[in-house]
Amino acid sequence: MAKVIKDEGRKVYTLSIGDTHFSLPRSISSKLHSLPEISSHYGPAQGVFELRKAMAERYTGYEPDDVVIVPGLKQGFFYALEAIEKKRVAVLEPSWLGYKATCTLAGCDYIPVNTYLPNWKKTLKDIDFDVLMLCSPNNPDGGILSKNEILDLREIIASKNAWVFVDIIYERYAYGRTNLLTRLNPLLDYTKILIGNGFSKSHAMTGYRVGYLMIKDQNVRTNILLIQQNLATCASSHAQHLLTLCPDPEEISYFSEYYEGNREAVLKIFPEWSKFTPKGGFYFFVDLTIYGITDASEFCAKALMNDGIAMVPGSAYGTGFDNYVRVSFSLDRSELKEALNKLKNVIKTYYA
Repeated sequence: MAKVIKDEGRKVYTLSIGDTHFSLPRSISSKLHSLPEISSHYGPAQGVFELRKAMAERYTGYEPDDVVIVPGLKQGFFYALEAIEKKRVAVLEPSWLGYKATCTLAGCDYIPVNTYLPNWKKTLKDIDFDVLMLCSPNNPDGGILSKNEILDLREIIASKNAWVFVDIIYERYAYGRTNLLTRLNPLLDYTKILIGNGFSKSHAMTGYRVGYLMIKDQNVRTNILLIQQNLATCASSHAQHLLTLCPDPEEISYFSEYYEGNREAVLKIFPEWSKFTPKGGFYFFVDLTIYGITDASEFCAKALMNDGIAMVPGSAYGTGFDNYVRVSFSLDRSELKEALNKLKNVIKTYYA
């Protein structure tokens, strides 16, 4: 729908985007002409050693051999689901829609657990699952699991001898000086844990397709590598060598600071959204029933077709979220304010 509108020459406000609006950090782009000749050839299936070493050093107790560089985190999770034998996957919702698609492709049973219900941890404890998938900070609502929630989850997964896949792709966008890796400590020494992270969001490199998996289980890691060797050969050698030259540029801290400022700009225009304030990421997940709107899909369609405002309805993120909408604030602040003021008027006149 947004493409049709753009093709007609009309302006579209992309409050639906899941990408940063920043360009590649200069400290990385300046290295484009310094890449070694080998970067245009096949690389090792597990990933360039120097990059694996740099990533392992960020996590307590991990070695370069525990890291697998993958061509995007969603592909990495697909590998991981294919690499294990049991296939019942519980997912904490609302959740990124790619988890369900990945489970389907890997032939897994997808078991949603609505964390907005008061008894969600009991529900999780009562169901039978082999893998728990979670994201923190979460897409779409920016939630960050508390220390107590992490301790409770560890107890539950340990009681079932289940795997836990922890997606921390938004790690660099944890606000309020939250140290996400420290927060996750109770899980990091759990034997059957797989951590997924990458450079797409933090480094404004979504098109370079470089993610990584942290996994200590040698058998599962070997299976992941066999799958990667036969499906992708390796992640982009070009991108890996580029990141090896500058794995942690200073500019990325500015990205987080800018989006934290955008979050405050949203609240100045929509102070009633304070109850939905994300702790991380760059989305608000808003319950439209505060405006008497119960069908977010219809609302999003009308806002897009009539006013050029693109958002994502909550139904994309699980069952029971039909009245929610995801609003991204990962765009230039002046554009964001213009879009939000327009959205404010759309909401006011929705039933007029």
